Order: sequence, then structure tokens, then C-alpha cells
Amino acid sequence: RRSSTLAARDDGAADGNGGGSEPFQLSIGATEIADGTANFADNSLPIPFATGIYELGGTVGTIGTGTLAPASVELDGRVDEYGSVAVDGELDILSPATQSQLDVTFRNVAMPRLSPYTAKFAGRRIAAGRLDLELSYSVADGVLNASNEIVIDQLELGEPVESADALDLPLGLAIALLKDSQGRIEVDIPVSGDLSDPQFSIGGVVAKAVRNLLVGVVAAPFKILAGLVG
Repeated sequence: RRSSTLAARDDGAADGNGGGSEPFQLSIGATEIADGTANFADNSLPIPFATGIYELGGTVGTIGTGTLAPASVELDGRVDEYGSVAVDGELDILSPATQSQLDVTFRNVAMPRLSPYTAKFAGRRIAAGRLDLELSYSVADGVLNASNEIVIDQLELGEPVESADALDLPLGLAIALLKDSQGRIEVDIPVSGDLSDPQFSIGGVVAKAVRNLLVGVVAAPFKILAGLVG
């Protein structure tokens, strides 16, 4: 369901001497979304990934070429069977790399559904676990600064999967060291970079940050032991 206004105007007119015209102006009023769906698929992985957001509702503010102010965004919905997602912030939809700030919160997402990603980067499926994720992404003049606060509850690895991109690390040990006494893992992975850089990739930056985290965790106890024995 959408309740919005649409206005477009071109006040200029070319004259007989080939003169130009005023820039085309576009304005779309606030849009309401009710009982919507959003589907996402990624076929670049060893195991194709697909998921959906259901019962999506909320509002997107006015979008127009005549203003520099980003549109407000407020959405929430259901992820798969038991999870939820909420989106809040501001987005320049016509030029998102110029000025945008979005906070996205996922709750109670089933980790086994994410096995296509762990298979690619870790060479293992996920057998069990629940994920809470708080993302805060800010873009100003093409520069991204973001945080990814991750809480994983009762994570269990599944069977190995062949992947050329998999990290050569003792993942079982790393996970055991990261878990607290309640079986929870809490980490914050910052991401930053210049979106205009052709070498920049959010996926690549996140993968590198995760690898550095795991390497540091795995190495830590051995460094402590080395210090004890000289």
C-alpha cells in the first residue's frame, strides 16, 4: 500500500536559437509500506544463499531533486520464521554515497541459514546458533564509516565445505576461546573505506577484519604460554 504524491516539472523551454532549459525537477512524497516483502539472493557463493523479509512495514520520507536533505527511513519486518529486522535512519536515495546514515538491527536470526557465507570464508557450514546484529553505517561524500556489533548464541560448526577462499585457521579453537560462560560470542567489527576506490569491497573488508580477529584470538593463549615459559 502506498500513499504518496508525485510532482515533476520542467519550466524551461528551448527557444528558436537552441537555448537550454531549466533542470528537470522531481519530488515524491512520503511513501507508506504495509505488509510488504523483500527478497535477497546471492549466487556468487559455493552454496547459493537466499532469504526473505516478510510483514515489512514503515515509511520512507520525501524524495526530491530540489532538496539536499536525505529521506528518512523507518521500517521493520520479520526475517525467515523467528527473526526480526528494524531499519532507521536517513538515506539520499538518488545519491546514497553522498549522505546516508542507516542503523539496521537483526534479532534472533537462525545461523544455519548463513552457512553459504561461512562455507565460502571459513570452509564450514553452521549446525546451530542464533544471531543478533546491530549495524550502523554512515556515508559522507563517498567515505564509509560503520560498525557491526555481533552477538552469536550457542554457535556450533557443521561439516566442512570445499572453498578456495576459506581461512586456514583452527576455527573450533577460535570459537571456543571467543565464547563466554553462557556460550555467547560478542564482537564489534568496524568497517571504513572510500567507496570511490575501485579496490574497495565491503565484503572483502569484513572478511579481512574477521580473519584478523580470529588470528588474534587463536594466537593469544600461545603468546601467554610463551611469556610464562620465557
